[in-house]
Amino acid sequence: MYYKKYAVMALVLVVCFTNYVAAWETEKITCTGKVVDAQGQPVTGAKVGLYTLIVSMDTLSFDVELSRQVTTKDDGTFAFETVAESNEFRNQTVILADKEGLALGWANWYLDKDLDVQITLGRPMVLAGQVVDESGEPVINAEVSISVMSMTGGDEPRYIAGKISEQLFSCKTNPAGKFQFERIPPDAAAEFIAKKAGLATVGTLDESNSGGMQPQFNAGRKDIEIKLPVEAKIEGMVVEKDTGKPVPGVKLVVFEEQHQMFSGREPLISREDGTFSIGALCPGKQIVRVVPKQEGPADWVAQPVEVAVEAGRTITGVKVQLSEGGMVEVSVTELDDDTLIGGASVNIQDMVSKEQFSGGTDNDGIMRKRLAPGEYQLTSVYKQDYRYEHQKETFTLEDGKTNRVVVQLRGYPKVAGTVRDENGRPVAGARLRVCPMGRGEAASDREGRFEVRRETPDRDPEVVPYVVARHIERNLAAAVEIEEDARLVDVKMTTGVVLAGKVIDVDGKPVENAQIYLTFWSLNYGTRWSVKRVRRTQRDVMKSRPYLSIMSIPSTPAQMDTARITFALLPAML
Repeated sequence: MYYKKYAVMALVLVVCFTNYVAAWETEKITCTGKVVDAQGQPVTGAKVGLYTLIVSMDTLSFDVELSRQVTTKDDGTFAFETVAESNEFRNQTVILADKEGLALGWANWYLDKDLDVQITLGRPMVLAGQVVDESGEPVINAEVSISVMSMTGGDEPRYIAGKISEQLFSCKTNPAGKFQFERIPPDAAAEFIAKKAGLATVGTLDESNSGGMQPQFNAGRKDIEIKLPVEAKIEGMVVEKDTGKPVPGVKLVVFEEQHQMFSGREPLISREDGTFSIGALCPGKQIVRVVPKQEGPADWVAQPVEVAVEAGRTITGVKVQLSEGGMVEVSVTELDDDTLIGGASVNIQDMVSKEQFSGGTDNDGIMRKRLAPGEYQLTSVYKQDYRYEHQKETFTLEDGKTNRVVVQLRGYPKVAGTVRDENGRPVAGARLRVCPMGRGEAASDREGRFEVRRETPDRDPEVVPYVVARHIERNLAAAVEIEEDARLVDVKMTTGVVLAGKVIDVDGKPVENAQIYLTFWSLNYGTRWSVKRVRRTQRDVMKSRPYLSIMSIPSTPAQMDTARITFALLPAML
């Protein structure tokens, strides 16, 4: 049972300058933002594009497509609405802001939650350098592009990479081998790809440097040198392992032992006679791999082929041998009733090479993967609202055989009910979650019905969970205690409380671009609910108006007392 005398329910405002990441369940999500210049003034008429990144871990590459483009209003604001996406390879986007005369600016948006963001377009800077060959002579008409660039001046680094950065920043070297990129953000750093026919394609990204996520060339550098050695080549054939018969139409990709990401190389296809030729390679160890199909099990599998290459030489006779391999079928079911679970992410690791393979269960709750014979380990299974409690399981695959693995996930308890207003009418579009120990957010439907999940209380049986509901547009709110193991909770919403104020530093000066977190506490467990970014205008400053307001807070005396006390102490926390 719950011990109510220990339950403390409070709403706390916390000022923070870092992003909070939470997995919220929602069908529609919104990005609202503002584009400003270096002085914080709104930028009117800036083009803001929403670019969707499609990540391929098999080729370590990004495809990109422009989903939508808008223009900022007079106050510099913009907004996008899109559908939430849980697939981690399809839920990454870049919001790119462009205004002639200013540096480019961008932000990253993961499509699992709403985002409120500010993009600063600062003074444009340059990145420049020279491409040379092994003897130090300039390379004319070399293609140079930025492979990855990050900005570090905000709450957290913001990245553009792959094809989006290559499209934005690409040029050819002049007769002196020089290149220059303009409109670089002043707080940015970048890496490059350079290529020229007959020479090796070189990427400057060093993955040993913090996983390649700390680019080395800071904005303003003009002394960058990229050296291109004479290319090495690999020629070979894709064949069936058992018969030696050539296999056409097989997609291949080559990686260096190091610098795998953003290499500038595209996959290639074996010819009608099964042959292939790969050029523009750097000297050293190269690894040729078969690119599996994006959907469903592969038709063939092949062990990666390592080839040592030298500058100016062609290695011939390389064979990529295809076999039927073994099939693994991972069935994911719910522990309580053996219901098959679709949309679960499954990760498998080769016990020898340590290579990772991933996939998702279909609507029948089964993931099928064709892999080369060998020892494997099931490293993780993930589905939102479920918990994976098993130890990592190992299994062996043999040619022509299927290995079936059953995994059971424990679903977090469901809490369902109906949301109504003070007049007993259903409330549609209310946002609800369990606080604390909730498992995502849900919206009530047209009839006011909702369903959310929560963690089991065995972690701390004294914690009292609540269903907290908010409707921002109507300023309605409610907090209803969940009794014992109740699965049905009806929620009555009343007029919510609005907290307004301003954030100041220790000298009493207004602090803009801070983030306000609304946290719901029970005992020692808290759940952050919403994020609001502090903004201000000159009119606000002149008239001493509040710079922020948070609506739809459940109104009980205990909650308000706590919120007021904490809010009053915020300046000392900065």
